[in-house]
Amino acid sequence: MSIDPTQLEEAILNLAINARDAMPDGGVLTFSTRRVKVKGDPELDDGDYVELSIADTGGGMSEEVAARAFQPFFTT
Repeated sequence: MSIDPTQLEEAILNLAINARDAMPDGGVLTFSTRRVKVKGDPELDDGDYVELSIADTGGGMSEEVAARAFQPFFTT
């Protein structure tokens, strides 16, 4: 399994921009990776994968914003 590098770049960039906006007074944005060995997963071929984790210390979304977050063209 492989990924489209441009789509990954856009996803990471969007997450970073959203994190920046969620931390107007500063904060920490953390990107981390780890190697994961998958075996027996019904959705993935067995093998080695890279897990990407992105976290920030922002305040998060209100319930109203979270409910609409996946609507097309919705922005905060």
